[in-house]
Amino acid sequence: LGTYGFELDLKKTSEEDKEKVKESIINYKKDYKLIYSGNLFRLSEFEDVRYFIMMVVSSDQKEAILIGEKYLSEADFLGKKYKLEGLNPNYNYYIRELNEVYSGETLIKFGLFMPKGKMDFYSFVWHLEVVNEE
Repeated sequence: LGTYGFELDLKKTSEEDKEKVKESIINYKKDYKLIYSGNLFRLSEFEDVRYFIMMVVSSDQKEAILIGEKYLSEADFLGKKYKLEGLNPNYNYYIRELNEVYSGETLIKFGLFMPKGKMDFYSFVWHLEVVNEE
């Protein structure tokens, strides 16, 4: 989370990579306010050798971003479930990247399985937003 910048020589960068950089900047600008004003939760334990998972939740609990990294890919690993924090149990949340809706209570009490990972050091970002308030 935060601003890390890019180390690259634009003269040697392919057009495809330049487009990826543009997309990263656009996504960063969309999420900037939430990242810098929301409440930060670390979901993975320090001893966790498979994942690094954090999430940022808006103060009104209507929006969140979950950021994760799967360290090393494993052939027989099914993924690990994490309970989400900071959400409102009475709201329903749409997870854009999964195209699924879950109750806040389900996410808090039972959690979600994190992706297995397609390669070593696979990273992912999930955006959660309230779809209706109970």
